[in-house]
Amino acid sequence: MLPFSVSVKIGDKVCDLGVMEADEFSIISIINDTKKAFEGDFIKEYDILKLCIIFPWSMQRHVLETDVALLAMLEEYDKRNLDNIEFNIDVIPYASEPPNPNLIGQTPNSNTETQPNTTQSSGVVLVDSDIEPDFEYIPDSESNGDSDVSLFDSIVEAEDSVDVDVDGNGSLHCDPNEMGGHHSSDEENGATRMVRYCVKHEWKPNLDGSISLSEGQVFRNVQMVRDVVRRYAIQEGFEFNRLKNDQCRYTAKCFNDTCDWRIHVSSLPDWRSFIIRSICGGHVQCRRGKKNKEAISPWIAVVVGKSINSNPTISAKSLKNELHDNFGVECSSQSVYRAKKKVLKTLRADHENSYAEIRKYGNILIKMNRGSMAKVHVNTDVEDSPKFERFFVSFHAMQTGFVKGCRPLIGLDGCHLSSAYGGVLLFACAMDADNGIFPLAYCVVESKNTDSWSFFLQFLREALQWNTQKAICFMTDRQKGVLTAIKNEWPTAGNRYCFRHISANFNAKKEFSSLDINGLLWQAAKEGSEAGFKQVMEKIKVISVGAYNWLMSIPINSWARHCFDDRIKSDHITNNMSECFNSWIKDDRDKPILTLMECLRRKVMVRFFEKWDEGEKMNDTISPYARRRLNEAVDDGRKLIVYHGRGEYHETVDSFGKRCLEAFKLAYGGTINPIPDPSMWPDAEGAPPKPPKRRNAVGRPKKNRRREPDEGPAPSKSFTKHCKSCGSYGHNKRTCSKANQQPSRVSRNQSKKTKVNQHNL
Repeated sequence: MLPFSVSVKIGDKVCDLGVMEADEFSIISIINDTKKAFEGDFIKEYDILKLCIIFPWSMQRHVLETDVALLAMLEEYDKRNLDNIEFNIDVIPYASEPPNPNLIGQTPNSNTETQPNTTQSSGVVLVDSDIEPDFEYIPDSESNGDSDVSLFDSIVEAEDSVDVDVDGNGSLHCDPNEMGGHHSSDEENGATRMVRYCVKHEWKPNLDGSISLSEGQVFRNVQMVRDVVRRYAIQEGFEFNRLKNDQCRYTAKCFNDTCDWRIHVSSLPDWRSFIIRSICGGHVQCRRGKKNKEAISPWIAVVVGKSINSNPTISAKSLKNELHDNFGVECSSQSVYRAKKKVLKTLRADHENSYAEIRKYGNILIKMNRGSMAKVHVNTDVEDSPKFERFFVSFHAMQTGFVKGCRPLIGLDGCHLSSAYGGVLLFACAMDADNGIFPLAYCVVESKNTDSWSFFLQFLREALQWNTQKAICFMTDRQKGVLTAIKNEWPTAGNRYCFRHISANFNAKKEFSSLDINGLLWQAAKEGSEAGFKQVMEKIKVISVGAYNWLMSIPINSWARHCFDDRIKSDHITNNMSECFNSWIKDDRDKPILTLMECLRRKVMVRFFEKWDEGEKMNDTISPYARRRLNEAVDDGRKLIVYHGRGEYHETVDSFGKRCLEAFKLAYGGTINPIPDPSMWPDAEGAPPKPPKRRNAVGRPKKNRRREPDEGPAPSKSFTKHCKSCGSYGHNKRTCSKANQQPSRVSRNQSKKTKVNQHNL
């Protein structure tokens, strides 16, 4: 544990006690040092001083009465990386006459009113109310003993017992991480032994997750008692009645009158922790039922919360099946719906908190990764707090790696987010020397439009600081607003259109749907010479003049390989690099924005390290992908006849003058650093932004992705449908075209009715 800088405040005055090690802390030493600093000012000789502290993370005030609580508080400060501690001291004026030193520590007479023993240390009066006998738990001799007498025969009242609630939420009173292994600098007393017993006998679930209860187990609070007993009842498959259920005792009995199961739990002297006084009986005569009234919506929300968080659109039927498989209980649909509503409400609150911390997150990204860019844009036109609109991120390692080791071809794309507030994630990718995706920047925006694409491309241009004299090209699928944004922000950049989307748009047109020329389209796009391109296009023109004219209406230099700018050094005709990035992050789209940003940062950080490590282990002069392509070319070249001529052999290098392996190492030469805990993020200027307004589309929300015309039906449907009429797969009898052409057959019931009518006549 690191040393702490300690100061003490009394009223408006502050005393600096300097730097202290953890083993130097004790209540007596702090009070004595403070008294020496302020004595003669407003502290009298026999005034009583009480040491207090206000936790900066909860702003709750606590009185430190023992060194155990003091050491627990130090561990909490150390856990939160806080090295400045400011104590407060309350001065209680001593109203009676000063104590007689000759009488301190003597046992009072029987005729004298009992008073707490006091000791004087350096003129400070301290109440010694923690001297207690050893703590030993003795189970009740009778099975139904409900005595609420303290386990300590001489433990003092609750206000004199140890209080180790260092979190300020009333839930950590006997925490092993805070109490175990520490002893008071004073003589070990009964309150300390109570804490040690609580640590040793604290209730914990079994290794397999099951629950077992026994006498002497300690719980942190009464709510924990109620939850554990409810989970135990669901596990064992019985219901129970609560005979006592308040803040100091909890008694429950099996609902079956013939069953003798009974449990009694009551509070410890701190009035917060609870201990099982007695538990008896079993459920031999109880029949296990699938329906249990203890399986209420709050419990359901806890046990299926992870499933709902990972898939907010999960159905109630799936949740009911999960409850039945894991716990053997059948819950009503209404209880499951209420539980799902509770979880989604909490999830929405997490999303709101993420938007409020987005500015701090941007500051810590820039602080830990110098040269990176993180821009937050909010809408200040609203009346209340500003609303979040966009967030752009590009790390310095991405920027330098692209400039030094990647070809100047950038793929642009975007995907919709399925979080509570929706939005769109725009991203830019390039290709490294090994033909792998190279993330360049990403940005969360409200939707795909010209403004959002302009925002993204503007900061991408500022991050790269690209020289306008150098060639650069963007690969897109002609999304809404992206071409206009490229023209405005990158006027000298070239444009390529993903040919897979061009082919999908061609097949989507009704006048071309019956044409089987998809192969010719791709052959025309891949042709490397102008002559070959014209030959293929003539074949298309012979089949369909409309198809030829539609394809030629698109600028040829944006999709035909033979017209590409040779300065780009890339012949890609599809935007597969962006599609790969889209698939790479598909599992994180439903997360809150901060969680999403952290997932992206970790993925990119790990990828940069793995690729850098891969490059360091390469022994070849070129990348593995280039080696495979070269070997394929060598194999094809063996079939050719070589005619020698005069000339010299020369080696061809790329436009950067580097071999591909060198470019690969330069691309991943930068590092992306991790970020610390949110408590250490620097503050941001301005009010925390509110979440954006959710834009709900008209109609029922669609669950399935919209498939392209050339993709065909989903595999799960094409292989499950079977037509009983024609025996084919992919459709059913109702949609069968052959069955519709045949005359409808009369059903068996209709034929029976006809026969009956004829018989009556």
